[in-house]
Amino acid sequence: MTARGHVPDDGWPSVSPATDRLNAVGSEPAVVNRRQFLRAVALTGLSTAALPAAGHDLAHGGESTRPGTGTGAPGTTPTPTPSPTPTEPAATPTTGWDPRGQVSVPGATETVLTPDGGTAFVATGDGFAAVDLSDPTSPEVLARETAISPPGAGAVMADVFDVKYDDDRLLVAGPANYHPDAFRGVALFDVSDPADPALLGAYRTTFPVHNCYLDGELAYLTGNDGETNPLVVVSVSDATEAGRWSVVDRDERWRDVHLSLRTLHDVYVQDGYAYLAYWDAGTWILDVSDPADPAYVTDIRERSVEDLLRFDGLRAARESSEPPGNDHYVAPDPAGNLLAVGKESRNSNFGKEGTTPGPDDPGGPSGVALYDISDPADPVHRATIDPPPTADPNVNG
Repeated sequence: MTARGHVPDDGWPSVSPATDRLNAVGSEPAVVNRRQFLRAVALTGLSTAALPAAGHDLAHGGESTRPGTGTGAPGTTPTPTPSPTPTEPAATPTTGWDPRGQVSVPGATETVLTPDGGTAFVATGDGFAAVDLSDPTSPEVLARETAISPPGAGAVMADVFDVKYDDDRLLVAGPANYHPDAFRGVALFDVSDPADPALLGAYRTTFPVHNCYLDGELAYLTGNDGETNPLVVVSVSDATEAGRWSVVDRDERWRDVHLSLRTLHDVYVQDGYAYLAYWDAGTWILDVSDPADPAYVTDIRERSVEDLLRFDGLRAARESSEPPGNDHYVAPDPAGNLLAVGKESRNSNFGKEGTTPGPDDPGGPSGVALYDISDPADPVHRATIDPPPTADPNVNG
């Protein structure tokens, strides 16, 4: 890993940013992953299958301007639901989407593209890879960065599930979930030469970072600290926290809702608005034109606070897996008029007998809900793209 230039001790310099195979699809040199496909759905209305699952700061020694509120301690993971005997045919694969080319990228979990579609950056669990897509029939891995350990960290990044690109820079986040030994936070790379990524600096958090977004000089992090689970905004120019916001700021009662039902799973930022996927707590839209003071605009929810307060223990575990709710990923179209909300769900039998959904059990995959957000304060549901039928609605189906 190349260190390009001197990285000051007090911040980042400004720089002008569960398959193992990357496929180049269609007639244009582009890569389709779960998020690019979701954006395509929002723009074209194509049908799709259910989307798949998934402090202290360190700028080489810097300290946080805000104390952390949690340590990201591990929780209890229930035993996965057993698979039932199929009772109906599995969905038939869609034709016309055969790959034009492919390249092996072991551990791939997420892909982002440069604006021209010529380069892909892939989160690989142990780091990231840069892939040349200039010839979509023959993608080529240009570089692979692993064992990322920012100076002074004393630990290596692990469970890197997300990367974000902006203006020749790449933001790398991890660990996605609790990891006792990994560096927690984000690292910033200069990728102006994709074949030779250069570490610029890093920001240490007290919480795992499942997903992130890079927008100019600001990084937006999912801050699941085990208490308020806030959106945390970080200035990449000086590696300091710029602001934060949580559903608890809107209504203190959210603090008493089980953590598994109000996980901040993802964030998307565009044109001064942040779109937050807060799982069963729904999708929230914030005005982040002043990153030091994110302001509530509206929320899109299928469940009330009062309803979610009823669930705890195994009941909460089931509820966090099954519809309704389960807002997993959100993305607006480029014009900011249409919002797609992808939901991750499956049948759950935690604490119950049997393996298949019943008449009082809505378990199974969800789809993609589309909202008109031409007025961001007043979203209007326009359509839902249902998932195709499945023979096995359980977690391993």
